Amino acid sequence: CKPIEGEYVIKTSPQFDRICRKLGIVNLIYVGFSTQGCVQFSPGGIEPMSSRGYRVMIIREATLGVEWPDTLEERLVTQLAIRNIELKFGFSIGAPDFIHACKETV
Repeated sequence: CKPIEGEYVIKTSPQFDRICRKLGIVNLIYVGFSTQGCVQFSPGGIEPMSSRGYRVMIIREATLGVEWPDTLEERLVTQLAIRNIELKFGFSIGAPDFIHACKETV
């Protein structure tokens, strides 16, 4: 996997911030693995970007925390991470609602 010519490769939150501002981006939508780690706290993640004034959103069905065998079935770690995001940084949305909203704005 490699970027297509002309695509941005981002390594730091300040770099991501500069590119988003240049492009007029104010809303960031997150999906991915390690909800309570990478998605929230990596460079360009929810915490560093919300602290720079971006509206951040995570799609609930498109993320997974690092679960334990006894928490996986109910996705308890993931649920707690999403609640933490809702409490401190932004909000969450269900995939069907997100898809519907995208269709409505086109």
